[in-house]
Amino acid sequence: MVEDEHKEPTRKRKSPDERRAASLSPEQVVSREKILEAQIAELMTQLTAERASRASFEAELATIREMSPAASDFDAFLLAEGGPVQSSAWHEKHPDAATHLFGFKTWTETKLYIWALFLIEPPVSSRTVSDMSDFEKCLITKMRIHRG
Repeated sequence: MVEDEHKEPTRKRKSPDERRAASLSPEQVVSREKILEAQIAELMTQLTAERASRASFEAELATIREMSPAASDFDAFLLAEGGPVQSSAWHEKHPDAATHLFGFKTWTETKLYIWALFLIEPPVSSRTVSDMSDFEKCLITKMRIHRG
């Protein structure tokens, strides 16, 4: 036990940040502090913008949810007000439905694609006289589907 009394107390080693800070002049410390404050201000600006964007997104999502039928009412929604979803009368009452359900801008565009791809129910309003061959029509339709 006598030997323990003569040992020097161990000093806690400084962290790299503490060693680096000790080697800086006061001007350098002030300069770094200003840089860090500017970075913090920039991050706070970004955070504020991100929060505003998120709030806008959540408000838009809430609006969409209010306009959209509940999942349990979806079948009833599709069959209500003018008949089934494949009727033109129904789509006249729900002009945005083709976009949401099928990804086409309008019900007429949806019918044109179905006609071009599967030759089912040619739309009445389409041009029936064309200089294009069936092969050319298929190529253009395929290109439109894949290239937008």
